[in-house]
Amino acid sequence: MSSLPICGRWGWSNDGLPLCPELRSHGAGPHAVRGGHSVAYKSVGQKRAEAVLDDLLLARAPQKPLEGPLVLEFIAGMPIPASTPKRDREAMLRGDIGHTKKPDLDNLGKQLLDAMTRTGFWHDDKQVVSLHCSKRYAAVPGWEVAVYPVGGGIWAALMETTKGGHGTASPSSAGRSGRV
Repeated sequence: MSSLPICGRWGWSNDGLPLCPELRSHGAGPHAVRGGHSVAYKSVGQKRAEAVLDDLLLARAPQKPLEGPLVLEFIAGMPIPASTPKRDREAMLRGDIGHTKKPDLDNLGKQLLDAMTRTGFWHDDKQVVSLHCSKRYAAVPGWEVAVYPVGGGIWAALMETTKGGHGTASPSSAGRSGRV
């Protein structure tokens, strides 16, 4: 098992794709009953969003799935609407105006967990025993993601060396994020 976190900023280019197009919770969308079981169907947009995220993650997936209990941290950087006035845009980038629109944070987390399972980061998302997440407006939409073993990796070292073990480490504060 690797003791270093897998992290970085993963975003989309200017190809017109929003962060999470047509993201739906598992209960939304068309359903049918097949063999006595409810089956949900995904829209074309949702399948496309999953494929884009899977492609981004495949390039960063470990050679072998991570073992044991894991911590997942992510920040979803959401696009600022083009019609936003400059003063509001600046407030959004500072975090004074939070992203309170869809998609919901829990749906973003589920989307990321499912995609990281599909792309081989771990055997099963039940290995993630701690989840730290947020969404905010960003000048360049994308994901900041870190996954690491419980009690291990660079984050544990940072926690020990900052403020007597009471520091705060995150994908962005640790200086380990890079642009894609």
